[in-house]
Amino acid sequence: LNAIQGPEDIVATGCSVQANGGGQAFEIGHELILNPVRNIQFTDCDVLGVHGQGGVFGIHNCDGAAISNVRYENIRVDHYYNKLIDMRIIKSRWSKEEKVGLVKDVVLKDIRVRNSIYNPGYSISLIGGYDAEYQVENVIIEDFYINGKKITHADELDLYVKQARNVIFR
Repeated sequence: LNAIQGPEDIVATGCSVQANGGGQAFEIGHELILNPVRNIQFTDCDVLGVHGQGGVFGIHNCDGAAISNVRYENIRVDHYYNKLIDMRIIKSRWSKEEKVGLVKDVVLKDIRVRNSIYNPGYSISLIGGYDAEYQVENVIIEDFYINGKKITHADELDLYVKQARNVIFR
């Protein structure tokens, strides 16, 4: 691990956010070389819109950081287009380290999403690790609703999963 301490014990609450053109409503990443990145909470927030190629719930670990204990709770999403959930361990053109990091212990709880006529067939969710050794681990999706319907499995989110362990719906 790096000698420089990473951000931890961060709480964002009562926010209204919007992303235009790109980016995520809630983003952890991309290039993270500080360690650890942990105990991050987004709670009681409203997403007014995520337009363009961005996503709502984003974790992109492109360097060697250890990201853990991330919680999204009591979030209302009024509009998004491209991605709803986008959690990945990847390399980017801006990566600084050879090693890759990890993403684990993420909770999405009490989420209310409103889909529009533009979402079906176009909006997806992604959870993906880097390889068999560096997987996204322990993602809990609990009391997650789209247009009032509780989501109970990956197909209802158009969720694509690769190199991930323990993605659980409750």
